[in-house]
Amino acid sequence: MTELGGLAKFGALIVFAGFLSDWLSVIFGWKKLRPYAKTLALILLILWIALLFDFAPNRLGVLLLLALGFGLLGDILLLFPTRCFKWGLGAFLLGHITYLFLFYKLFQIGRVEGLIAPIAPWVWGVIGVVVLAALMIFNRVIIRKIRDPHPRWLFQVALYLYAVCLSVVMVSGWLTAGLYTSGGIWIWALALGGTSFLISDFNLAYDRFVKPFKPAHFLIMVTYHLAQFFLAIGFFMLISRF
Repeated sequence: MTELGGLAKFGALIVFAGFLSDWLSVIFGWKKLRPYAKTLALILLILWIALLFDFAPNRLGVLLLLALGFGLLGDILLLFPTRCFKWGLGAFLLGHITYLFLFYKLFQIGRVEGLIAPIAPWVWGVIGVVVLAALMIFNRVIIRKIRDPHPRWLFQVALYLYAVCLSVVMVSGWLTAGLYTSGGIWIWALALGGTSFLISDFNLAYDRFVKPFKPAHFLIMVTYHLAQFFLAIGFFMLISRF
């Protein structure tokens, strides 16, 4: 499957309408609408992906829906940032780990089915350099400038772990798109999704821990929703081939 049918495209429009309602609630400060709009956005995306699977996903499809479910849980928890911020980040971390496991399973299936060639050693070197560079930037821009002068070491370790997962998700998206080039243009949605997630959470960390900036919440939500959408549709297109 390399393209979306009419019903699927209509569903995508509904999903983006849900995204738009949340974006507008952020722009105009609709505080009473915001909790409903934010929650509805991910619910619509999950329902749309479930519909694409005819509500009977295979094991890989279940993993995808589980990753999106962790995202929804994170969204709900972050509605209470004072009490549940760390729990919300934990939910997103579980979502990233689930995405990484899904990437691993797709690499594994691709090798067994002969759909992808073995990964050259130099590619692993490039991946290592990219992840290390992302961590160095994260350390310099976020960790060293945290407003709390004495953050707990465990909290810093958790942030580094989160940054590693984000970086590897991004790299895995680009690597998967490059390996499955026969999957059509939609396969590159995985690369866009991983990159958008990194941008979204980097802005979130900077706004939360370093220095708040005015358009932060809007930028965070737009890139976050695009990340979840691109990852969801990219994974679906690839999973539907098996």
